[in-house]
Amino acid sequence: MSDYSKDYTSAKKGKIFIGRANRIIDFKPFVNSYSRDIKFSKDVRDSVYTAITRTGEFEEASYKLKISVVAVDAVEAISNHSKFQKLLRMVAPIGDEGTVAPFIFVKFANLLHNGFFPKAYESMGFAKLKDVGLKCNMEKLNYNPDLSMGFFEHNGMIFAKAFDLDLDLTILNAMDAGVGIVEVDKNRVIHGNRSGFIYGRSPMGANTETPTPTLEGGQTPEEAAEKAAEEAAKAAEEDALNDEFD
Repeated sequence: MSDYSKDYTSAKKGKIFIGRANRIIDFKPFVNSYSRDIKFSKDVRDSVYTAITRTGEFEEASYKLKISVVAVDAVEAISNHSKFQKLLRMVAPIGDEGTVAPFIFVKFANLLHNGFFPKAYESMGFAKLKDVGLKCNMEKLNYNPDLSMGFFEHNGMIFAKAFDLDLDLTILNAMDAGVGIVEVDKNRVIHGNRSGFIYGRSPMGANTETPTPTLEGGQTPEEAAEKAAEEAAKAAEEDALNDEFD
């Protein structure tokens, strides 16, 4: 029996990577739905004939992703469920009272990343995921086995041949959401309005792209923003969310 899911992700590098605290898992997903929402504290419009004026601050951004994870045999089904159990432990609340939602990093082709790295990867380690992934909180994680597909049996246990995962990801930081500002120096700032499209800030093809501006030293705004973000990340101390878990 041919493993079409492997062919699908190998050809398109379509795996989704999720990690925290030096641990990383990946799934071969088939996308059922995907959406992104950005909220501001207040929008003002004089009339239906005028443009909206942003008067409030950024509140949050969220992604909703529903994927199907399919196994070709019992071995892969066991592996998929093992990864799901690890994912549960990754996103479980931490802290003395179990009330702190840990940050995770998610990378999924050009749909989920930190805004500067839409490139797709066939494999990666946690260090790379931390560099390119979307830093967020998991607000919801639903597991729904596809009962119509049935189950594999192994040593008296049963494992779903296919299951759906509903992921709700929330971002409270404007820069992580791609709507903040990166300060290159006190005289130059770059708006972080990063679309996530593989061709850059415009979803259109190259024939509609304007020439890429450059800054001093020959850097593009994206490269300067990337460098500024990397320097900020290096300067930040590791917090309690990078704890170890079994």
